[in-house]
Amino acid sequence: MTAKPVRLYAGNPQLKPAMSRLGDVDEGRTADEPWAWQPQWDEVALEMEILAVLDAPPEAHEQIAFAFQRKERELRALFDRLTVKDSRELVRRLTLRMTGDRIAERMERLNADRRYRLIAFLGDARRREATRVVKPGGPASPRRGG
Repeated sequence: MTAKPVRLYAGNPQLKPAMSRLGDVDEGRTADEPWAWQPQWDEVALEMEILAVLDAPPEAHEQIAFAFQRKERELRALFDRLTVKDSRELVRRLTLRMTGDRIAERMERLNADRRYRLIAFLGDARRREATRVVKPGGPASPRRGG
């Protein structure tokens, strides 16, 4: 049994606005043809510094395990300096792993545990930003229990 090609747009005027938001889509495209639209990404503020840390070789006489721990610490320090918007963009880029994204490609070299810890740290940017805004001497948070 062979499946019929599915038409992406198929002339339905109700789908046209939704499809136009995805980018340039050919109206006659079938499921067998390659997808013409490629996702784009925005460059983050510390892009070159992040790439420099990811590309840095181990220091002289440094064990490889310690080199990757150092890279993780340095990346966390850089990620902590990013804005919430840049952190969210970087999470999106690292999650989608788009072709040509140098940061995503280099992060793939890290082991999965380390990569997931860094992505989770980036995803926590909004909470970190909120805790920085709290001024010392402000109202104390209520405690649970007694």
